[in-house]
Amino acid sequence: MRRAAKIAAVAVALLIPALAGCNPPGDEQAQLATPQLPVEVHDTLLIAAGADRSGRPTTMNLICTKAHQLHLLERTRLPGPHDERKVPWAYRATMLVDKDLSRKLEVEAELIALGELDTVLTPPLSPEQLERLALIFGPAIPQGVSFAGVAESIVSVPGKTSGTDIQAFISKCPEAEDGG
Repeated sequence: MRRAAKIAAVAVALLIPALAGCNPPGDEQAQLATPQLPVEVHDTLLIAAGADRSGRPTTMNLICTKAHQLHLLERTRLPGPHDERKVPWAYRATMLVDKDLSRKLEVEAELIALGELDTVLTPPLSPEQLERLALIFGPAIPQGVSFAGVAESIVSVPGKTSGTDIQAFISKCPEAEDGG
C-alpha cells in the first residue's frame, strides 16, 4: 500500500504542473510523458489517483480550460498492444463511484495520445453532467472511482476529492460569456 501511495504522489507531482504547462526546469522526462492537449488548461482538480493492477500510476482530473469549459482527463496505461490502436479514438465510457450503479456518469471519451501513460479526454461536460459528477461523488471522498469502456478497460483508483469540492471547482470555472 505504501508503494502505491508513493507512486501516486510522484505521478500527481509530475502531472499537475505538466497539465498547466509548467514542468520544472530540466524535467525533460515529464515533458516527454505528457502529451500536448487539444485544449489550454487553466486549472485542474485531481478527483482520483492511484496505481492500476500493474502498479502504474493512474490519475483522473476535472480540468477547466482557458475557454471556461470543463472536461474529464484520465492518464493511465491502457491494456493491450498499442500498435493496434488508432488515435484519436472515440468511446462511450462510464464513471462509477464506489462500485454503486446508482452513482454513475456516462460520457463520451476520446483516446487522444498513447505513451507510457495513455491520455483520455472527454468533450466539454454539459451542465447536467457536471451536476451529476458532483452528486455521484457525494459529500465524502469516495473509496474508489472507476472509469470503464475506454479500450475495453476498467481502471479503478481511490477517490481524492468530494462532490462538495467538485462543485466548488465547477463554480470557479464559469461558462464564458461568449459561449465558450
